Amino acid sequence: MNRRDNHTKHQQKTIAKDLDLNPSTVKRAIARLVDEGLISKEQVQRGIRGRAVNRYRLIFAWEAL
Repeated sequence: MNRRDNHTKHQQKTIAKDLDLNPSTVKRAIARLVDEGLISKEQVQRGIRGRAVNRYRLIFAWEAL
């Protein structure tokens, strides 16, 4: 996560590689974290080709109130 704004734009494939996990495991874990309200997931456009990427943000306990 970026310490300035608590966001990350890393691909699930990159997260899996960095953590030595299967990409499917990362996908399931992210879905569960979103369901539990611990992170938010936003799809944003970027680049010349307009590819969509996911941006994740930590949700702190005081924000969830």
